[in-house]
Amino acid sequence: MITNQKNTIGFTQEVFWEFTQNIVLLTGFFVALHFWQKSQYVIAIVYILISGMGGAWNIRFIENRFKGHHESTTVTLTNSVMLPSLMFIFVAYLSASWSNWKTDCWIGMIGGLCLSVAQRLTIKAHLDSTRSIAFAIAFPLTLLSIRGLMLTSTVIINIFVSTILITLLIVIIHRSSKKKSTPKENQNGI
Repeated sequence: MITNQKNTIGFTQEVFWEFTQNIVLLTGFFVALHFWQKSQYVIAIVYILISGMGGAWNIRFIENRFKGHHESTTVTLTNSVMLPSLMFIFVAYLSASWSNWKTDCWIGMIGGLCLSVAQRLTIKAHLDSTRSIAFAIAFPLTLLSIRGLMLTSTVIINIFVSTILITLLIVIIHRSSKKKSTPKENQNGI
């Protein structure tokens, strides 16, 4: 269980709240990807901005209210910039003719490391190699699973399966990194 002064949260509850955070981001991502691939770029960018920034504030609300973490405003603002930026890059990347299973690993790793570094710099904490490595592994796996789902499933199935997979990855990462985190990191909900 994850514990702090305010709250103790079990695995099932953490999965539920993490899923609630991720569904906003992934719904926007897949809808944006759909429109981008139909060359409706403006609509895609609107979905990216709304779901990316809305997702960042949704994360803040859920982390503060239900998961017992206090996410600072600077972390929320960083996520409000980083999440739509990464969504834009990943939507454009997955739609590019040159993208493939092999490049998913590199692009995903770079994206994961960028988010990890940005979040750490925001709270002025030392880089956590465990978290950075976990992000560098999780992001490529996410891109690979999205690519695989795009070939075989409908958008709604893609949204739910990806959200479940990513949620489980994040919960596992959180649980393993919480064992090594500092009080400052716990206070900021990272």
